[in-house]
Amino acid sequence: MLDASLLLSSVPIMLAAMRRFGVVLLLVFTTLGLAGCGTPTLTSVYTCTQYQSKPTTFTPYCADAGQQFEKIDWSYWGSDFANGTGKALTNLCEPNCAAGRVDVTDADITLDKPIKVGARSAFSELVIKYHDSVAGHPMIEKLSLVTGPMGN
Repeated sequence: MLDASLLLSSVPIMLAAMRRFGVVLLLVFTTLGLAGCGTPTLTSVYTCTQYQSKPTTFTPYCADAGQQFEKIDWSYWGSDFANGTGKALTNLCEPNCAAGRVDVTDADITLDKPIKVGARSAFSELVIKYHDSVAGHPMIEKLSLVTGPMGN
């Protein structure tokens, strides 16, 4: 037969053990729950010198810098696409690109079609919707983007 006093004296020991076990279980489940839940890597755009997420300025074509975007305000930046509005500066290359006049207009900018570039994801397409007409350009342009340094 069990001695009631012995049983009652072991209750605090059992409660302490249960608390410790509960803390261990909590730590294990927390660790398991957070595994793989680190900060998500944002899709980026290659800006001629580096990969960036939400750049306020960028040049999509590194060789001639014939077009630049400035003062970009991104209304949305996700893993599949990004939308923003900013200034489009387009070198009209008249009489030549070195002495060409630069046309400046507001534009809606969409970055689209992310691709894997090494361990990162980079947008590979740029859609520009000009607010005003730009000589030699349609009102909406869809262009392929450079997604990394040349030769890589």
